[in-house]
Amino acid sequence: MSVGILILRLWMLGGSSPAFSDQDNPASFSPSLVTRALTFLYLPVFNAWLLLCPWSLSHDWQMGSVALVTSPFDLRNLASVLLYGGLALALRAGLVIKGRDGNGILLGLVLLVVPFLPATNLFFTVGFVVAERILYIPSLGYALLISIGLSRLGRLRAPCLLLLLMAFSCRTVQRNRDWESRETLFVAGLRTLPHNAKMHYNYANLQKDLGNTNLAKYHYEEAIRLWPGLTQRPQQPDATQRHDGRRDPLPPRPQGPPAARPRLLQPRQPQAAARACRRSRGPPGGEPALRCHQQGRRVSLGRALRRRRTPCRSREPSPGSSWGAADRSCGAQ
Repeated sequence: MSVGILILRLWMLGGSSPAFSDQDNPASFSPSLVTRALTFLYLPVFNAWLLLCPWSLSHDWQMGSVALVTSPFDLRNLASVLLYGGLALALRAGLVIKGRDGNGILLGLVLLVVPFLPATNLFFTVGFVVAERILYIPSLGYALLISIGLSRLGRLRAPCLLLLLMAFSCRTVQRNRDWESRETLFVAGLRTLPHNAKMHYNYANLQKDLGNTNLAKYHYEEAIRLWPGLTQRPQQPDATQRHDGRRDPLPPRPQGPPAARPRLLQPRQPQAAARACRRSRGPPGGEPALRCHQQGRRVSLGRALRRRRTPCRSREPSPGSSWGAADRSCGAQ
């Protein structure tokens, strides 16, 4: 199934890989092979820390949110060594330990590592630095490994499990509040990543929509300062807000005198057009019948407009008629 989805994706892209910019994945655009290798080795460590301690969360990690590892003497390389060493020890423990626990460790490692491999830039370049959505399936393996570890703590198992449940539940409730609205989400992003230019740009757009011009200008300037290559600019006021948050330009206004503008009702003689339509009507559901139906709707609209423009001037009954006939004739005008 995975191979089929991959083939379908390549077919939809015309056999070419998607194009990304340096804003999406800065490490892949680095000219230094050392920087690219060390940064790609460190990114799984960053994701593993999000599983262990999901305190600093954000909906977008682009534009330098994670600094590049440019030197072998960077202390973050030590964290990379500890992570891969820990995974190797866990694999050895799964192979050595027999029975249910050993199989559980191996299954947890498979669920933790294999679904994450496409996001490691190992086989192909991806369009993001860190994306919390790719940790959904690996979190199953993480939970399985944690449960196996807690089962070996003896009397400390229950207190540690209760502490973990309380801590992660509180963090879940707090994070759900961040997603209540656009403003709360952008404020939470700025609180987590104040050095992210895209966070400032999104928040500036929001404040511009709310009418806070000075605050929007400040965050626009901050976004350009943090990312000088940011070419996007504040949108012009001749735009209309859509339901999905984006903006579309207003349609051009018709030029010239009102007489030169197109008329809404095309048929000038609706009665004659309706009679000709009835004579040429084809079978129900056919194309001539559909045109007749649409034209009949225009004729009905024309009658309604004429009735609205033409008032009933007299309500006196004509000779030989009654008040009811006068009312019906008045309403038919």
